[in-house]
Amino acid sequence: MNWMRTATALIALAPVVSYAVQKDTPAAENGLAARVSAHARAAAGRWGVNPTVRIVEDGAKLEALENGRIDVPMAKLRELLLGIPDVQADAVIAWLMAHEVWHQVQFRDGWKLVGASDRDKRLRECAADTMGAYAVMDANLSTRISTPDEQAMRELSAAISQIIDAAERLETGNLGRGNHPDANARRAALQAGFGRAVQERVYQLSNDPGRGLLRDRLAKLYDIRAGETTGAWSLRMCESVLHSGNGVEDLAIGTPQFNWNESGDPPIVDYRIPYRNVGTNPIKVTMQIRSVSVPRLSREDRGKWTVADLNSYSFILNADASYDVVGRLQWIATDDVMPKLVFPKAAESYFDVVRLGPVNTGATPKLVSALGREASELQATLSALFNAAPGRFGAVSANCETYSSFRMCDLTLAVVGASKTHVTIDQDGSSNVTLVVYGGSSEIEAAAAYSRFRGWLRSIYPTLAFDERSRPEGRDEVSMKPAPTATLTLYKRKKSSGDFEVIALIKPALF
Repeated sequence: MNWMRTATALIALAPVVSYAVQKDTPAAENGLAARVSAHARAAAGRWGVNPTVRIVEDGAKLEALENGRIDVPMAKLRELLLGIPDVQADAVIAWLMAHEVWHQVQFRDGWKLVGASDRDKRLRECAADTMGAYAVMDANLSTRISTPDEQAMRELSAAISQIIDAAERLETGNLGRGNHPDANARRAALQAGFGRAVQERVYQLSNDPGRGLLRDRLAKLYDIRAGETTGAWSLRMCESVLHSGNGVEDLAIGTPQFNWNESGDPPIVDYRIPYRNVGTNPIKVTMQIRSVSVPRLSREDRGKWTVADLNSYSFILNADASYDVVGRLQWIATDDVMPKLVFPKAAESYFDVVRLGPVNTGATPKLVSALGREASELQATLSALFNAAPGRFGAVSANCETYSSFRMCDLTLAVVGASKTHVTIDQDGSSNVTLVVYGGSSEIEAAAAYSRFRGWLRSIYPTLAFDERSRPEGRDEVSMKPAPTATLTLYKRKKSSGDFEVIALIKPALF
């Protein structure tokens, strides 16, 4: 029973599933007002606010007000729910109320609607879309922890499809306040909220061997960072979806270069995309380069695009500075889908640009350094290991013991996140450094250790192309070349003994 295939279909790793609307099965009128109130209470309890829900028969729009009130016009709500099966309609109501309750959270935290710019209003609407989707998915998944069956997930999938359809119709302003993002942006915001909820609960819901890879891939896809609240994350995600920063116009793109290789397994594309700061202030740029699979018969329908692979970047450009974004991605092509590389400043891309000040001297771009203490310490240690790699790590090893076909030495450096370390030099002269990140009987702890160490690597090397794979035998791994002198592979696997291990392996690079 693999419910994860169904759950994944709700988010951008696979197309949004399309369901026929049953026009002859209206949402139940009985208790509609009570259901509105119940879902509002549930969302309010989740986020610690206490709004007053004012249900009226006629009204202009569904709206959260700064005085703590949420107005719900029943006639317009019935119009929105017309033709939606009752169970799915309940999910739409839950999302609508969670969306409006999140506005109350925004008001509580100091945001003022009066006087806000259109840009900020769209950003807050997008965040409410995301948090509403997160709340609905999280609540549904939490009830299925003990018995995550396929039929229940299919029903949830149908409900999610109806929520996306309702949100796209709301974009016209029929029920909302206006200043909403467009339909494509709303879909992206909803998928992010659904995806985060799945990412957080995947280990509670499944014993599937691929769950660790799915969790890490969702974290990468939606830039989910350890220690960041869902509220802060939703705003940051929406800034990327909406390209809302004040420096977007300062970022200019040159002529991209692509090299599509069809012979690989999987096939790959190498890219070099030049960007330039044409403004007068430094800018901070965050972006994703995505390899997507596009249906050949419906190329413009972004809801059917699937994400095959992606890389994330973050860098600062001084005024008049240039920076080439370079990397490699996997791609997929079949009789039904064709590959497409999505990158800024395309409307469907994920990026944001913010002006910084004052103007710095010089024109050299630099990568953003906002590492925590542990990642900073790991960065320094890895740099020393990479420098020592050409000399078979002799500068960082001591107390060597000789065995029949190799020598094993102590590593003289302490490594953050590693419980054991050693240097191995084989008889043929090859060498490596082994960092034991985890060793034990808990798959959950192994997955957490793998995710944590991988997250440190991602923050240390934000522009580096990561080659991530999930092997059939249940081994998850990520490989990279973080320096000209060395390669690094991080992997998690189940040993024949039944225990789990997470290892980081550093080897001299082959020139």
